[in-house]
Amino acid sequence: SIPSEIIRESFVIGKKEILQNGYYIENRCIKCGQCLNVCPQKCIDIKENIAIINQNHCLHCGNCFEKCPVNAVIRKE
Repeated sequence: SIPSEIIRESFVIGKKEILQNGYYIENRCIKCGQCLNVCPQKCIDIKENIAIINQNHCLHCGNCFEKCPVNAVIRKE
């Protein structure tokens, strides 16, 4: 599936770093695919032994966080 046309970009003014907030999948993921089924942007990819959320398309809705049976999805603020 192709993500929607929504793209999230970040920028900073001055010499500050861009804070990496949002949802991320940790290595305790069991690759069950439940997060894939609830992601409205279809921006989660499970390849080989890793699951990744494409931050440029993520809406930060938290559906994946709520659905994960092993709490492998974390929220960075």
